[in-house]
Amino acid sequence: MTPEILETLQQPATEFRFDDWSRLHDHDPDCFEQKRRDVLHSTIAKAPAEHQAGMQAVLDDWEARAAGITDPVERARAALDFAGESFNALMRAVHRMSVYAS
Repeated sequence: MTPEILETLQQPATEFRFDDWSRLHDHDPDCFEQKRRDVLHSTIAKAPAEHQAGMQAVLDDWEARAAGITDPVERARAALDFAGESFNALMRAVHRMSVYAS
């Protein structure tokens, strides 16, 4: 492994440097995936307990949808679609709350 990749692996989960992650993905995709999962699970673990199950459910939904998508453009398109669906669900919930509040 290059010194840059080793440095990326040693970064705290709170620090994100795109070039380092990109380099890790290019040189060791399996390591990239493991670090990505570690960071996501660590982030969920730091969230308030009442939100962790919902966050894990969203992550599980994404992982199921992304499984098998190896083309980066297709994966990005799937991520954008997933984010749009999540945003739309949020807007529907906000709308329902505003209807009940009035």
